Parts: sequence; structure tokens; C-alpha cells
Amino acid sequence: MQDLVCSEHAEMVQKHLAAHGLPTDTVCYTDNIQSWCAQNEPEIREDNPWRLAKAVYRSDGRRAILLLDPIPAQVVQSQVYQLKLAGWGQAEQLTTEVRFLEHLVLHEIGHFVTDSASDRDADKWAFEEMGIAEPSD
Repeated sequence: MQDLVCSEHAEMVQKHLAAHGLPTDTVCYTDNIQSWCAQNEPEIREDNPWRLAKAVYRSDGRRAILLLDPIPAQVVQSQVYQLKLAGWGQAEQLTTEVRFLEHLVLHEIGHFVTDSASDRDADKWAFEEMGIAEPSD
């Protein structure tokens, strides 16, 4: 797996934004989400310097999805592993960086669509949107 340059997949990202009624300027690609928040929306606190993505409401009320760009390959693999450890057997199907990005983007959209801050709810919604069912034992 190679480093994931999210901005190279802008067309796929835009497709998912449009499908859920979000404007194209909803996504912001950044090399550091913590710094982006501090510089652009200081009232949005971000304590995690390694955050990969974040769904936020900007000070003017607009929604934004911040995406780390690029995401190192080892981090992608680690995140997939973390999903598996959290009980998401569906993560087995996130076999390419593009599939991982699709889940990541849908996860962040899921925070808006489900109106939930819960990562568990957002993951469940994202896997359902991708059509990835829970594996049967």
C-alpha cells in the first residue's frame, strides 16, 4: 500500500459529498488538522495532532470535513487494524487506500447525516453506505 494522497481522489470525495447534499467546498485538505483548526477556526479545539479527518461546523454555520493529506501508508494500515480491533469485521474489505478513503469520507459525512458525535454510529453508517455487510461467522 502506498501513501494516500487524498486530494488525488477528489472526484470520488465530491461524488459522496454531492450524494448527501453537501457542497463541493465542504472538504478541506490539510497537512495537519490540529494546525488547520488553530489557524482557521480557533474555537474548534483539536487536541489530537495525529487526527486523520474531522467533521466540524465552522463559525459561520457551514459544515466542513477536514482531511489529512497525505496519509502515510503505515497509518492507513494501522487505522484498518484499529477498526478490526474495535469489532468491525467489515474492515477486512478496506484493502486499498481508495477503499479506506471512501470509508473515512463516509464516516465524516456520517457525523452530519446521523447527527451523532459517536464514531461507532458514523462507522456503522459508513459501512452500510458502502454496502459492506458484517461478516458472518
